[in-house]
Formats: sequence, structure tokens, C-alpha cells
Amino acid sequence: MVENVTGAGGNIGVSRVVRATPDGYMISIGHIGPHVINGAMYRLEYDLLSDLAPVGMFVTNPQIIVSKNSLPSKDLKSLVEYARSTPISIATGGAGTPSHIGAVYFQKLTGGAAQIIHYRGGAPASADVMAGHVDMFFDQAVNALPQSRSGKVRAHAVTQTTRLSVAPDIPTVDEAGMPGYYMAVWHGLWVPRGTPPAVIARSTRRWSMPRLTTACASA
Repeated sequence: MVENVTGAGGNIGVSRVVRATPDGYMISIGHIGPHVINGAMYRLEYDLLSDLAPVGMFVTNPQIIVSKNSLPSKDLKSLVEYARSTPISIATGGAGTPSHIGAVYFQKLTGGAAQIIHYRGGAPASADVMAGHVDMFFDQAVNALPQSRSGKVRAHAVTQTTRLSVAPDIPTVDEAGMPGYYMAVWHGLWVPRGTPPAVIARSTRRWSMPRLTTACASA
């Protein structure tokens, strides 16, 4: 059973796994937000390093910096320059999410004039960029690429050191005007502290069984 547990940037979902019986039947699926960033943003009732045992990472996904099509800037370098003279709005998937980190970095890069707008998740944030209600978004590549290819948003750069093999036309942040800004939204599996090592070793083979409950930590 997969349960999407929302609230507090994923903290509610993670806390349920922390308090679960350490028998391998309650696993947390979470990304860099609830399992890293939230540790610096919130006063948590658990310790991310000592109260959870890692099972493994199973996917990683860079961000694509996208904007609405009506902005006059055609590339990231000109977008940075435009944002320094004309305050723009930046959507995020919520406070403490990877897209929020990107928005804060861009805000500092452009002198702090950009307005950061938090949404209840990446889907409504992305929808408002496509609709032209907000100017830009640091979106996960898996979401941004179909929208970019269909012409619904303008893709400016990928937040890693190399171009994507599936989208070689999108430059890296180093090439496009934000050198050094790398962000990968990885997802991994965790179990409660005290879960026996043999159970952890089996978890990667058992996590799709009907008895297994997976708490997805969602923002």
C-alpha cells in the first residue's frame, strides 16, 4: 500500500516511519527535501541521521530552469539581467522544497527583487507557469521536459554539469549563466532505526508486496 502523506514539507510522513515498528513493513520514500533540506529548516522531533536507516537511492532527477513563454528573455543569461531590472515572480513547490532553494539562489543572484510564491506542490506551480500567471520555476526534469517540448514553457538550463542525453539542446547552468548551481532531486528508501540488517537487505526486494506500507513524504 502506498500512502502519500502530505504536510510540513514531508515531515509528517517521515515522522510516521520513524515511529513505526522496525520490522521492514513501513518504509519511507522521500527526496532531498524531507530527508536533507528540512533538517536545516525545521525543529524536527527526530534525527534524520540517527532515527532512520537508509536502504538505497533508486532515482535521481536534475532540475530544469523554466519560464513562461511571454517573458522577453530567450536564454538564462538574459533572464538574469532582466530580473535585475524588472522584478519577476518565481514559483516553488512549497517552503523548503528543492525548487524553493533554487528560487532563493536566483533571488540572491539578481539582487533580491524577485518575488517567491509558494504552492502546495510542484503540479500547481508548474500549471501557473504554463498559464503565464507566474514567471519562472525550478522544475524537475521529468516534469519540465514534456512541457518544454510541447512549447508550454521555455527551458533555459539543466542544473548539472553535463547536458541531458534526452535533451542535448538545453545547456547546463555553467554554460547558460548560473555557474555552479547544481541540484539533483534524488529519491531514496529509509526504514526506522533498529530495523535488522537482514530485513534492510530484503527490503529492496519486498517493497512492492501487498503487506508493505510505503509512506511517501510529500511537500
